[in-house]
Amino acid sequence: MSEIGDPCERKIWLSYHAPGRPKISNRVLRIFDLGDIIEERLILHLGKAGYFVKGQQKSFSDLDGRFQGHCDGEISGLYESSKWHILEIKSANQSSFNAFKKHGICHNKAYGMKYFGQVQLYMHYSGRKRAVIVVENKNNSDLYQERFRYERKHAISLCRKAWKIIHATYPPDGISRKEKFWQCRICSYNTAEYCRKTWEGENLF
Repeated sequence: MSEIGDPCERKIWLSYHAPGRPKISNRVLRIFDLGDIIEERLILHLGKAGYFVKGQQKSFSDLDGRFQGHCDGEISGLYESSKWHILEIKSANQSSFNAFKKHGICHNKAYGMKYFGQVQLYMHYSGRKRAVIVVENKNNSDLYQERFRYERKHAISLCRKAWKIIHATYPPDGISRKEKFWQCRICSYNTAEYCRKTWEGENLF
């Protein structure tokens, strides 16, 4: 569920169906570890600031267990609303953080729609009607938060997208046929072994 909002359906199919996975560098693994540390610390600080956080790592599942996700928690006590919100915590470098603050999370072409889709699905399966994403700046620990309302049509469209990808026997077209397209350059599947090869069944249509 955390990946289904990615605009490249080929990447999602490969991450689900392809044997093996591209090797992840130690540097990227350290970035993942830092994200976990920031999440734990921020939840602790939210509690100390008077917010109520529960349901950490609450799981959701559909399509016979083949479509799964877990949220960072549920939060209440927000100044803007008395309702419980799905809580997602993200971290970002200075450039991405500035873009989130200036344009909003959904305008970020690399990650925004993934984050938006993620909280829409967690609201869909939890029954919550609100969500909040809190982003910490990894450079200076500044915080940015943005609230979202549940959009049923969007959530259902993502569920249908997941069904289609899960049941597809070969990968759909990717976001670009150009190997050096900017979003492809940052994708670990952009290799001759994965995205750039012709999979069985692709040449039938």
